[in-house]
Amino acid sequence: MKISRLLLFFLVICFCFVLFIGIGSPMVVMAEPKEGGSIIFAQSKAPRAIDPNNFMFDRHSIALGAAIFDRMLYYDSVTGEVLPGLCKEWSESEDGLEYILVMQEGINFHDGTPLNAEAVKFTLDRIMEWENGAKYRLGDYDHSEVLDEYTLKIIFSAPLPSFIMELAADAGLSPVSPSAVRKYGNEEFEKYLVGCGPFMVKEYVLRDHITIIKNPDYNWASSYMQHQGLAYLDEISVNFIVEPGTRIAALETDTVQLINYAPSQELARLDADPKYEVVAGTIKGHPTCFQINVSSPPTDDKRVRQAMGWSLDRNEIVDIVWNGMVPISTTPLAKGTPGYVPELEGKYAGYDPEKATTLLDSAGWKMGPSGYREKNNKILEVNIFLFENRLLGEIIQAQWKKVGIKANVVMDSLTTWNVHRKAGIGGDLSFMRWTAIEPRVITQLYLSTNAEEGNNMIFQKNEELDELLLAGQREINPDKRYEYYKAAQEIICEEAYSVILYMTPQIHAMRSNIGGFHLLSKGVGPVLYDLYLKK
Repeated sequence: MKISRLLLFFLVICFCFVLFIGIGSPMVVMAEPKEGGSIIFAQSKAPRAIDPNNFMFDRHSIALGAAIFDRMLYYDSVTGEVLPGLCKEWSESEDGLEYILVMQEGINFHDGTPLNAEAVKFTLDRIMEWENGAKYRLGDYDHSEVLDEYTLKIIFSAPLPSFIMELAADAGLSPVSPSAVRKYGNEEFEKYLVGCGPFMVKEYVLRDHITIIKNPDYNWASSYMQHQGLAYLDEISVNFIVEPGTRIAALETDTVQLINYAPSQELARLDADPKYEVVAGTIKGHPTCFQINVSSPPTDDKRVRQAMGWSLDRNEIVDIVWNGMVPISTTPLAKGTPGYVPELEGKYAGYDPEKATTLLDSAGWKMGPSGYREKNNKILEVNIFLFENRLLGEIIQAQWKKVGIKANVVMDSLTTWNVHRKAGIGGDLSFMRWTAIEPRVITQLYLSTNAEEGNNMIFQKNEELDELLLAGQREINPDKRYEYYKAAQEIICEEAYSVILYMTPQIHAMRSNIGGFHLLSKGVGPVLYDLYLKK
């Protein structure tokens, strides 16, 4: 069959045009944003606190914190750049002890209080004087000096090379209105939340919902955002709905238009329905894992811990639990996090049941009549502590049974889980994930001195690892710093202190008439400022 030259020419032109607009081109056809309107966002849990100086690393605070409290700097996880925010210029002394921050001019908090160097100094001092979650981020902060109305010098007694990234990570170090804090006090400020972000608080019923409205004066958005000027939406209500089925039902009846942590069993159905859009992202920081308590048998034996890592089929886990939408991981820092070491992927853990069997045999654990491995008349048995996602525990339980490890899945409330994880009972595995855009996160999770009141649930004593983690925390030379963290990660993987599974998912489902959706730097929560209703 012959095709005319004219028709062939037309087909070639059409094909080239499709290639041009379809492969990485900025000419992506997007719905035009509608100015105004409102949506309801169903969030899976209520925040512990939205006050940015108090919420620490609560995933359920980050999106709201970013909308109400603009941050000093922004981190672009695609380019690796730090971008201006409320702070337009910054510099660091050669010894890493002093930073100069220059604020944008003409910005006011929601109550009319001006944003200036005094306001930023007030915020930093408040963090250090008040025993709250953000204090960790300031390291050995000493004091601040106001150089002029918009310029602040920040002085540390020891280097804190992560400081700029801490300013850019999320709203945790965002300025708060000094006038509002003095008026309401630290604790009561949580009810009023006066920042200088694109949204202001209209109503906040603790543990139930919060309604935020457009800031009519906002015109200082960072270039990290997808647009400039006022927020598109007039109002956003965030309802805290714990039950996944209730969130799904609310989405399907259009009672709410956006939900987070969409249930894994519903993802394929929602994704196939044109009324909805499912967006799967992953969180920067430490991947989802189980930290292994190494303080007593059987998990004080490295061979047992290593066997646990080699006997898990992570692809099967992700396919069942997350509909295959999440990348697997075996390293202490997730891909995309500064300090990530790709060559560690699969080096010390993966899916190799034969290797797991060899390790368990060498550790003296032999298959017994119970169907599990035994030694000295004891079954090789561990407890898995979870506060969510029983299905994950059950899959691991089934996979470990194949190599003779008996795993008991223990579901707790978050409060009880916290008690159990700090109890130091040998053989326990505690569910863990952590959001960060800084390699210092592994110090938080693996430094020996953090085992009591911190977040180290391994209870290990490893002086070499501690020295590397502390050196990385203080080293101001970026190349040397990353070498310290690389060496630390090698030890963490080789010692099998954690069973690392996959990059932590951040899955949202929304009505298809919502546009402008993208995630914040850490991958946790949407940028509410850029959301809009399609025309």
